[in-house]
Amino acid sequence: MKKAFVFLIIIIFSFTLISCSDLNNNIVNTQTPLPETTIPKTEFPKIESNELTEEKTIELYNRFLNGEISAKDGTNMDSILIPTGEPDERRSYNYAFFDSSGDGLPELHISSFAYYIFTVKDGSLAIWQLFEGTPFYYPLKNGAFIARRYRETQYRYYIFNHSGKEMFSLSFAKQDINFDGTDEYFFNNIEIDKKTWNQLTEPYLYIDEQGLEQIRNQIEFTYVPRK
Repeated sequence: MKKAFVFLIIIIFSFTLISCSDLNNNIVNTQTPLPETTIPKTEFPKIESNELTEEKTIELYNRFLNGEISAKDGTNMDSILIPTGEPDERRSYNYAFFDSSGDGLPELHISSFAYYIFTVKDGSLAIWQLFEGTPFYYPLKNGAFIARRYRETQYRYYIFNHSGKEMFSLSFAKQDINFDGTDEYFFNNIEIDKKTWNQLTEPYLYIDEQGLEQIRNQIEFTYVPRK
């Protein structure tokens, strides 16, 4: 009865997702049919612009990375890489040009002490997202993000719109909440068995060659060492 109830809830949740956003066609293959809970497509209407091009956008981002300009709110590379104000404590960072907002133009992703995402608005750089502390956020190639809390092994999958507001999210986690040495498994706060959890989270996670759990389809960053 409990298992039937769990699958009924998951099926209801699946229909809710379908009504909010189109889902892709990569359904997890299992012996027991499961609801379609794969990653939603992050397709947004394109924003037409006769002035702003990808080339001009990246040119502005490179000027920012080189310390030539600041963002509209005054944020610059020094404030990102030297949060303590001490030049000797300058940090290394990773950056990427990638469209996560769905407007057809790349954002500037900078991951260091915090994770900044800049966009170009009215000819100036503006912060589209700022993630500080925990959880840690990982941008994906379909424009979505996965946030992960390592201590509890908790994940949340997000899609944001053009202005950076949350459009969609779902959660999945595994943790020993009973302190009996065995993990319990949850998908959108519904407790399920390990096999079902592995099937439902397969679009988001994989096990690498070292046996470690990793996030799928992350975008590629360029690493810049500490100077």
